[in-house]
Amino acid sequence: MASVQVETVDSVRRRLVVEIPAEDVTREIDQAFSELRQTANVPGFRRGRVPRAVLERVAGERLRAEVLERLVQDSFIDALRGENIDAIGYPEITTESAAQSGEPLRYSATVEVKPEVQLVDYAGIEVERPLRAVADDDVDGYLEQMRQSAARIEPIVDRTTAAPGDVATIDYEARVGDRLIGKGDDRLVKVGGDDRTELGAHLANVEVGASTEFTIAYPDDFGRPELDGKTVAFTARLKSIGTREVPPLDDDFAKAYGGFDGLAQMKTRVREEMEAQAGRTADAAARSAIVEALLRENHFDVPNSMVERRAESLVGEFLASMGQRRPAVSQEQEVREKLRAEMEPRARQQVRANLVLEAIARSEGLAVSDDEIAAEIDRHVEHAGASGVGSERLRALYSDPSARMGLRLQILRDRALDRVLEKANVRTVAATLEEKSSVAGTPGNG
Repeated sequence: MASVQVETVDSVRRRLVVEIPAEDVTREIDQAFSELRQTANVPGFRRGRVPRAVLERVAGERLRAEVLERLVQDSFIDALRGENIDAIGYPEITTESAAQSGEPLRYSATVEVKPEVQLVDYAGIEVERPLRAVADDDVDGYLEQMRQSAARIEPIVDRTTAAPGDVATIDYEARVGDRLIGKGDDRLVKVGGDDRTELGAHLANVEVGASTEFTIAYPDDFGRPELDGKTVAFTARLKSIGTREVPPLDDDFAKAYGGFDGLAQMKTRVREEMEAQAGRTADAAARSAIVEALLRENHFDVPNSMVERRAESLVGEFLASMGQRRPAVSQEQEVREKLRAEMEPRARQQVRANLVLEAIARSEGLAVSDDEIAAEIDRHVEHAGASGVGSERLRALYSDPSARMGLRLQILRDRALDRVLEKANVRTVAATLEEKSSVAGTPGNG
């Protein structure tokens, strides 16, 4: 049986020194040679009768390496279990004494562990809940957005040359050097404008049916990693031109685009939705303020492996959200590395927040039953089906125990945050102008 010594490197690392007795090593090696003898096909010897010395010569080094690797893996898992160490990430294993004939095997393994969060009293935390008042201008602005989104494109028939203000329908390709990085068919583009990074700024005076070529030099801080600092060559074919016809904002519009009795009812409903959204935004701001307060008061280190995994998840989520704008495969690794570095601070704070909330959940004795997990999965699947996402694939995902554990932890964290909010002093205040601008005109977006 292996002997194990545990050393505390720091708050998030443990070093295990494991020694496997010589007799155990010898027994495993002898067993491996015995099994090899039964299957080895060595010229000049019958199967099962190959001498040990011959097997040593033809396969001894490889066989010993395989046995020692298996012994390390098995004993490491047993050591973690025996010492009640919940390791995260991959261990750093160093062989300190490779077993020679008749000698023990000794190695060390450094692993990361979750820190022990010593919670500071969180009862009575004072936070503000910035609530935005919905003004008549907000309602009017949202209705104008609806009106503009309902605009129709009417063909221009009295000329064939694109002019500023027209809406052009184009097909285009975009290349960096010889590499195609994007293309689009039947894309609607407003012609003109002073922003030379917009396609429409390059389409004035182009004839319908003709193609045009131009380049756009994107600045380093353009805000899209696949375009930052790139010079892109475009080829665009102008297929048609038209004008936007915006419907009037009246009772007919309210009936046609909202199913309302009239414009007055539409305005009332929009205001109610905006006020409800303002409340949800204020609640979210208060919850964020609670988390920030908890992180200010609770100081501890976090394992780098947890931060790296979270940063990688954030990068994956960002790239998935890009859709067709996702960088080419040949560029993706470069973009990933850049994004990973940018998202590391955010990932670290999220990991710290999760650990604090999990500690609060333990302190409060919060739990999530299997029935509650099943109900939450059903809710996710139902929402996925309604939004057109593969609900069966989502249910299959949650059949994985690790996915269910992740969902359980998320519910626990949410409940822990709810518990802290119950004990906090939350003061509703008027939102600042900056906070207003972040939510104005977005009713129904939760």
